[in-house]
Amino acid sequence: MAKPTSSARAFFKAFLPAHLRSEFDAIARPSAKLSMPLAVALREATDVARFFDAFWSTKTESGRLVRPGLERAGPQLPGSIGDEIRLLIQGIQASPVKLPSTVDQEVDATTAKARALLRSVSATLTWGLADASVLKGLKSAGSRRDRSRGALIHDLAVCAGLARKHQKKLLAIPDFSVELITDIEAIVEALKRMSADRARTVASRARTLEPRNRLIEMLARRVTHVRAAARYVFRDHPDILVKVTSGYERQRRRSHRAAARLRSVDAAPGKTQR
Repeated sequence: MAKPTSSARAFFKAFLPAHLRSEFDAIARPSAKLSMPLAVALREATDVARFFDAFWSTKTESGRLVRPGLERAGPQLPGSIGDEIRLLIQGIQASPVKLPSTVDQEVDATTAKARALLRSVSATLTWGLADASVLKGLKSAGSRRDRSRGALIHDLAVCAGLARKHQKKLLAIPDFSVELITDIEAIVEALKRMSADRARTVASRARTLEPRNRLIEMLARRVTHVRAAARYVFRDHPDILVKVTSGYERQRRRSHRAAARLRSVDAAPGKTQR
């Protein structure tokens, strides 16, 4: 596993207090798998820290309990966790990591050109090689409507091979030229190279983001812990508990339920099929 870069590590060493620094170093493989966009996660974490501050102390009036406080969760929920959440948010937002440049735009442009070339050469081969045995390899290539980049490379290679093998016959078609085969072979090599470059870029990106992802994991642990404590302390106060739950997740569940209802209506007996 690649280690964080020295500059990023130095930043976090200076930024984090000792007990958080130890936790940072102890994370062997940060997952940082968020169920929502990072900006939303940070906004919700800020709300959790505010909730922690507002509902930490037990509230009483004239010696009568009005509502419990998070302090009743006991020593398993340290009183410093709200400040730690805010500190981690600041660290994530101020992270000095710089992402490596990507080759996605170049790959996308070349891929679009390759798809257009594949459509053209497939049509040419289908028309020019009216032989079922010859077209056997082309059938697989032409049947892929949603091609991955790897499948696109394969399909172009199949077409190039057929065109090379039967170029004398194909030259009888006015729009066909040997240069078309050369173009296909060149774009196949370009796609292979770009795919390899992108794989290296993804690996480099993962290494670069690792220090920040450690902070994200530390933050997620604390947000989850506060919410778990709130479910225990405010189990009889749903009006309070809802304040600390994820609004993003609630909306997603509502959307899923609405989609499920639509599917059930569409599948109901007697539903008119269009």
